[in-house]
Amino acid sequence: MDNALNVCCMISIFSVPLSRVTKENFLSNSNEALRAGEAVSISTVNPEILLRAKRSPAFADTLRACSWRVIDGFGISLVSFLKYRTWLPRITGATAVELLISLAEQHSFSVGIVGGKPGRSARAMKYLKSKYQHVRFFDLLDGGDCTVDLRGHITSGGEVLDKAMMTKKPNILLVAFGAEKQEAFILRFFKKYPFLRMGIGIGGLVDVWSGNVKSPPHFFSMFGLEWLWRLIQEPKRFTRILNAVIVFPIQAIFLDKHV
Repeated sequence: MDNALNVCCMISIFSVPLSRVTKENFLSNSNEALRAGEAVSISTVNPEILLRAKRSPAFADTLRACSWRVIDGFGISLVSFLKYRTWLPRITGATAVELLISLAEQHSFSVGIVGGKPGRSARAMKYLKSKYQHVRFFDLLDGGDCTVDLRGHITSGGEVLDKAMMTKKPNILLVAFGAEKQEAFILRFFKKYPFLRMGIGIGGLVDVWSGNVKSPPHFFSMFGLEWLWRLIQEPKRFTRILNAVIVFPIQAIFLDKHV
């Protein structure tokens, strides 16, 4: 997984290298990789993920092993500017996935989805098929469940998933097992299924597509306030959001020595 975007690694936060990736070069590099048949693993990195990598050397290793690390978090861009005087643009996970789906439509590639809570993937699939009518989507668990450990090993539901993979042979894989599990899972999966060309962790996007979580209004996204919108909808996420909004900038600016 040594594929790299045609951009320079600009900074490192908690030993995880981050690059200046715009929508334009993400799209062009994705297009090139898909046409060349390269195996590209993508992590969408936010402050919470970097804090977890700081606490877990194994997760930091996993992130470094991913082909591309796309910045999905205003806090990372802000820290980069305040500490290094370098503004790193962000691409939300939703935007990255939309760009990949547009390429799937253009090149007649298929898209598989795995993960998310049982039942929600089916509703997410219905939404995607209605929005992108010319793309072949597959719910690889067919509404069922699959569990994965932090190393990316399947602990249940593996037979159903393996059968679906060999039958459907998706080219692009959208993985919703949550941070750390999904990145490790993608890296392991590429070794097993050579027809896979791209895999990306999508976190809670399945919840948005299924209608369980509402997308933030444009105003919130424009100013990097998705965290506030999520807090309004799910107050129980307060601790996680506190880490991303307060703890991360303090630790990244004042306590992180990596450059």
